[in-house]
Amino acid sequence: MKKIVVLIAIISLISVIYVLADASDSAEMSVSVGNSAPTVDNIIIDSQDTGATVSPNPGTTKSVSLSVEASDANGWDDISTVICTITGSVGDSPVTLSKSYLDTDSVTATGSFDMDFYDASGTYTVYCEATDDGAATGNRQENFTYQTEIALILDSATIAFGSMSPDETDTVTGDTSMATTDAATIQNYGNVQIDAQISASGHLSDGGTETITIDNAEYQFTALGFNDLSTTVQTEADLDLTAGSSSTTNVDFSFYMYHQEQQTQLTVQQ
Repeated sequence: MKKIVVLIAIISLISVIYVLADASDSAEMSVSVGNSAPTVDNIIIDSQDTGATVSPNPGTTKSVSLSVEASDANGWDDISTVICTITGSVGDSPVTLSKSYLDTDSVTATGSFDMDFYDASGTYTVYCEATDDGAATGNRQENFTYQTEIALILDSATIAFGSMSPDETDTVTGDTSMATTDAATIQNYGNVQIDAQISASGHLSDGGTETITIDNAEYQFTALGFNDLSTTVQTEADLDLTAGSSSTTNVDFSFYMYHQEQQTQLTVQQ
């Protein structure tokens, strides 16, 4: 009896194993990975990491470089755009930067924007935003200082009075156009309101023993009145020439001839 019972038990166990194997099934394991927003990790302005200062180019534009590092846990190629906006009167903002591979989850984005020489000095903000393929965004901002620039330019290389008779006074009248170099004009090449200084060097000579001192010549900014030229620097404190894209005023020169035909070269100093 014991043998029979054991045999039946063995057969029964085999049958159970067979049935279980025949009725087996499977299930797939899955997980959904959510979108991760990008981050803007660093902003480099004009090749300066932090505390950037930008110097204007007198009379022309200044190209300011931008380099932005952005990352995304979904991979570097998930970052679709990096766009920077600059506060103030900067004309070509916002700026879409060009992306390049940095590492598996990061990009470097580069670009530039122009600032005019007459843009106001002070603090500007660069706000950069990275957007990924899922429309998620990350941002960062950095400040920079646009420095003060004090500069002017005179369009006339020489002031020519031509032939004059003794005891004659002649005037070379300036204008407000930088294109007419025979009529003296000064232009504000900086980004702040300025006054002007002027001086003359040397003296006038007939090639012999006779000389005419420089104070026989006079100058006038705009219509503020004539003053004697001097070897000493003189300031026209009431000029108040504002900053702007084309801020100009005339400079008039007068000369009194008491001997014979002469010529002088004048130096205008900032």
